[in-house]
Amino acid sequence: HRGRAMVLSALGVSVGSIVMTPLIGWLLVGQGWRPTLLIIGIVCTAILFILCTMIRERPGPEDVEPGATPEVLARLQAAMATSDTPLRISEILRMPNFWTICLSSSLAMGLAQSLSITFVPLALDHGLSVMEATTLMSITGVSAIVGILALSAVADKIDRSVILTAFYVMGAVLNLALLFSKGFVMLAGCAVMLGAAAGAMIPVFFALVADQFGTASFGTVRGMMAPFLAVFGAILVRFAGEIFDRMGNYDLLFFIYIFA
Repeated sequence: HRGRAMVLSALGVSVGSIVMTPLIGWLLVGQGWRPTLLIIGIVCTAILFILCTMIRERPGPEDVEPGATPEVLARLQAAMATSDTPLRISEILRMPNFWTICLSSSLAMGLAQSLSITFVPLALDHGLSVMEATTLMSITGVSAIVGILALSAVADKIDRSVILTAFYVMGAVLNLALLFSKGFVMLAGCAVMLGAAAGAMIPVFFALVADQFGTASFGTVRGMMAPFLAVFGAILVRFAGEIFDRMGNYDLLFFIYIFA
């Protein structure tokens, strides 16, 4: 149930964005940005310390999963008994799958990130009000939750590389739609696609990494891919801004992203 677990855990990101955004806005208005940052830091630190006392790497020898059948317990015990040896970094770098998964996912997530931050300016550029533009972001958050819940039902039944490919194709369709979307209704449809793809793409990516490289090497591989994810995101976000500043609109950006 790795796929379902990873997908459902991503609900926290979507729910958090919906809950925390207005809360932070309320704090900013009432307290200012300096106290708000201090409050957020203190609260997050306290929550993380509490969670650290609850989360463990794996069950202990006497722990029993509530509601598990004897067959499931036997499988869990067998899985815990097999100790995988982590792959060496040199071995990982020689694996073609590392580069295909890393580069394709870095590109796709960078595209999604740059589209997310340009969505509100795009809506305002098309004459929508601030309320309508922010409503589009709420639609994105809700569609991410709905997409995650729907994906959790099939996350372990369909090959994860196929699921990721479907999201990449959805990204191309999204950029094509953005080329012709002007009003609120059409942009709302694009927001649904953006939320569904951006919300579920990351957990499926992580599940695929665990499948391909094993749980023992998951942390190492994820850490090695992290710089690529960050660099692609930074470059594409800056690229989107440069396109708008030089062209006065995002049409060229969407055209390039379709092929990317």
